[in-house]
Order: sequence, then structure tokens, then C-alpha cells
Amino acid sequence: MVAILALSASIVYGLGDFIGGTLSRSFRPVAVLLVGQIAAVAALIPLALAAPSWQLPIDAYLWPTIAGLANALAMALFYAALATGTMGVVAPISAASVVVPVLGGILSGETITGLVFAGVVLLILGTVLAARHKSISAAGRTSNRSILWAVLSALLFGIAVLSLAKGSMISVPVTLVVSGAVSLVCYLVACTALQASIRFRGRELTAAASTGVLGIGANWLLTTASSFGQIAIVAVLASLYPAVTALMARWIHHERLSRSQLAGAIIILVGVIVVVLTQSGEL
Repeated sequence: MVAILALSASIVYGLGDFIGGTLSRSFRPVAVLLVGQIAAVAALIPLALAAPSWQLPIDAYLWPTIAGLANALAMALFYAALATGTMGVVAPISAASVVVPVLGGILSGETITGLVFAGVVLLILGTVLAARHKSISAAGRTSNRSILWAVLSALLFGIAVLSLAKGSMISVPVTLVVSGAVSLVCYLVACTALQASIRFRGRELTAAASTGVLGIGANWLLTTASSFGQIAIVAVLASLYPAVTALMARWIHHERLSRSQLAGAIIILVGVIVVVLTQSGEL
């Protein structure tokens, strides 16, 4: 069950990232994020009302606050990287975010088997191979900034995932609602400061809103999985989302994968399979 929830989260994350990254090529990334987050918070209202109790220890609010702040900045950097670079390169780099929650799990006393550790190493190796290929912008120019933004977003994503997992151990509903609200405030402030227009039309508005709903759905899957399984295991399984984004970009935008990208994607897949089989007891 844990493996299914975590892998489902990666699929939903990957689809949302592809839609958001594509929209960010025509609109300001922060504007796309704001519209998506408004939809996400609206979707969270029933969950907020259904929460058993809001009288919880300070940790129940501290962890999701950190998650909301980290996720807001990570998403802004990630969308900017997707918009200016090749999605098939940028997306796999973000998989390095798994290192943060894995380390957090180890520091918290979780036991990591040798096979799981090997899977993480393969995942990181695959990410490095993907990052070695220079990112080419939509205009045909090499964009080293997109690589830097992707790396920074990976670090922040890792902090967000670890914080969500910690908060979910106390309360999944409170964690999702508080982190979502904090991210919304961050996007509102950013849009106001940057004077970013949020005038979307028809399908574009629907697509922007869907990114938030997909993000909330993925976060729910992730936090639910974290409440049942080890943080490190869940984080590794949920890190498959870059492959979904890259495949969508290959199919829709006809992006080409270099040999290093292809090798990196295969290595990442092998790493995930090793972790899944180990977690399920098959290895």
C-alpha cells in the first residue's frame, strides 16, 4: 500500500509539473502558481472542516509552515527552470531532492538497508548523468541558469517533503491545509511585488487551476504514505515524477533525449525498482 501511494504521488506530481512548466513558457511562473494554489486551497476547505481537531502541539503547525515556505520557493524556481530549459533535463535533476528526506530519516533513527541505499545511489547517479547534458532553452540558447534553478529547487523540495512527512505524523489534514495556506500567501506577496498579471483565459485558466489540484492530490498521497511507512522509503518512491514530466515533454513537445539523459532515466528507473522490491519484501 505504501509503495502504491508513493508511486501514485510521483505520477500526479509529474503531470502537474508538466502542465505548470508548459504554461510558464507563456505566463509568469509565479502567476501560474498563484492561480493553481487558489484552486488548491479551495479544494482543501472540506478537509479543513473535516479535521478532527486543531488543538495540536506547536510541531503540527511548525512543520507545515516550513513545508509551505520551502515548497513555494522551490516551485517558483522549478517552473522557471522548466520554462527556460529542456524539461527532460530539468525534471530529473529535481529527483536529487530525495537526498534530504533520506538523510532526515536516517538522522531520526530509521534503518536503511543496503539495497535501499544502493537504490538511492543509483537515483543520484542517474540525476547526475541527466544534469551533465546542457539545457537548451525554447529559443535554442544554452541555459545554465535553468540547471542552477533546478538544483536549488531540488534542495528546497527535499526540505518540503521532509517537513510534510514530519507534520503528517501528527495530523495529515492540518499539515496539508497549513502548508497550502502558507504557499498561497507567498505567491500572493510575490505576484504583488512583481506586478505579475494573472489574466488567464478558458483552457489556460483551467490548466493553471489543475496544477494546484494535482499538487494537493499528490501531497495527500505523499503524506498518507508517510503516515504508514518510513520517510526515506516514501521519498525515494515519490521521486519518480521527473520521468513522468520528461515523457510528457517528449510526447507533447517532441523534446529529444541525449544518451546521458536516456542512461540517467534508465538508472533512475532501476533504482526505484530496487527500492520498491526491497520495500515489498521481494528482495
